[in-house]
Amino acid sequence: MPEQIPIAGEKELSWAYYALDGRAHPHYFLNDGYLVSFPPGALVADIGCGDGWALGVLRDHGCRAVGTEVADDCLRDARAAGRLVAKAGAEAIPLASNSMDAIVFGGVLPFTEEDEAMAELARILRPGGCMVAYYLGIGFAVRDLLLGVSLRNRYFGLRALINTVLMETFGRKLPGRFGDTLYVSHRRLARLYARHGFVLKRHAPSPTFLGMTVFIYHSVERVGNLTSAAEPAFEVPKPGSAYPPL
Repeated sequence: MPEQIPIAGEKELSWAYYALDGRAHPHYFLNDGYLVSFPPGALVADIGCGDGWALGVLRDHGCRAVGTEVADDCLRDARAAGRLVAKAGAEAIPLASNSMDAIVFGGVLPFTEEDEAMAELARILRPGGCMVAYYLGIGFAVRDLLLGVSLRNRYFGLRALINTVLMETFGRKLPGRFGDTLYVSHRRLARLYARHGFVLKRHAPSPTFLGMTVFIYHSVERVGNLTSAAEPAFEVPKPGSAYPPL
C-alpha cells in the first residue's frame, strides 16, 4: 500500500483533502493509484515536489524519481529525507529534452507562467510519455473566498478569481506577486495542451463546491518530437543504485 498523507487539521483547508461534507477525500494520486501505475525503472520527474512525499512513493515502487522545487524549506525537508531534488521553477527545468518517461505535476500551474511551464514539461517528457496532474478549479478559489480560515485564505481566493477573470478576458494577470495565482478551466487547459503537444487521456472526477469544480484531475500523453536539448543539472541514478549524497 502507498504511504498515506497525514490528514489536515480540522481548521486547515488542504489541497490534498476536501472535507466540507464531513468526509476525507484522499489525495487522488494515491487514491486512484497514479503514482504506482508507472513501471519500475521508469524515469519520473515531480515538478514542484514540495517536501518530496511523492518521490518517496515512486522510489519505493522502483521508479527513478527526481524532483524540482523553489521553496527552500521544502527543498531542505526533501533532501533530509534522501530525495533527489534541484531548486528550479517549472519554467526552467534542469533536465534533458525527451528524457523523462513520466511527470507528476500537482497544483503548480497557478504559480507559473503557464505557456512557459507547459513548454518545459513537453520538452523533458519523451514522446508517448505520461503526465499526471491536478489543477485548481474555480471551486477552490470560491471555497477559499467564502470559507477561508483566515483573511489570508480569503484574500488568496479573491485574488485568484480576479486574476482568472483578467486572464480569460484580456490574457493577462495582475502585476507582480498579485498575479501569482489563478484557477484554470477545461477550456484553457485544452488550449495549452494543443499548443504544447499534449493529448488528454483521462479526466478523473473531482469534489465540487457549490457545484463548481475544486480540482481538475488529468492524465495526458505527450505526442510529437522535440529536438531542442538541454544539459541536465544532475544525473538520474540507474535502477538499484544508491542515490548520491545531497
